Amino acid sequence: MIRNIVFDVGQVLLRFEPLKWLHTLFEPERAEALYSIIFAGPEWPMLDSGALTDEEALVRFTAAHPELASDIALAFGRWPECLSLIEETAALVPALRARGYHTYVLSNFSPRFWLIAPQYPVFELMDGMFISSNEHLAKPDPQIYARLCEKFDLVPEECFFIDDMPENVKAAKECGMEAIVFQNGSELPAALQANRILI
Repeated sequence: MIRNIVFDVGQVLLRFEPLKWLHTLFEPERAEALYSIIFAGPEWPMLDSGALTDEEALVRFTAAHPELASDIALAFGRWPECLSLIEETAALVPALRARGYHTYVLSNFSPRFWLIAPQYPVFELMDGMFISSNEHLAKPDPQIYARLCEKFDLVPEECFFIDDMPENVKAAKECGMEAIVFQNGSELPAALQANRILI
């Protein structure tokens, strides 16, 4: 029986639209360049895994692209502005809790998550939040799912995981969880009900 609903953050609870946001601040060529440097380079997953701090990442970005140093500093300092609440998903959290489910977060995210989370009341409803950078692990490493269950005393077979990345969902299933690939917030209630989860 499913007792715990585990949510990813980016593109499940919060939209993550860095390129769209960069285009509101910079002319197109500069926006594309900054996206490639900050969000599409090797430093971003290192931030998520806790292998790199914000300060270290900024040094690396600017050392590699000194001609863009001021724009990199601005964009990297303000990137949480590219996040916005997916209201359809967030609205399901209190509904699920009212049905007796426990709710958790499992997300690849830099330590900046803890500065961002208070802006979104949905995170106050979570029974626990497991952020990759704290654990020096990242999805889809099987250890992260095991560590989540260990930390919060969860049984994998009692967990239902929602993530937008197929490889993360596959890894969760291999660890014993039920899981689905998130498509959009409006379709999620039907997807949950199809998996015998009451809303």
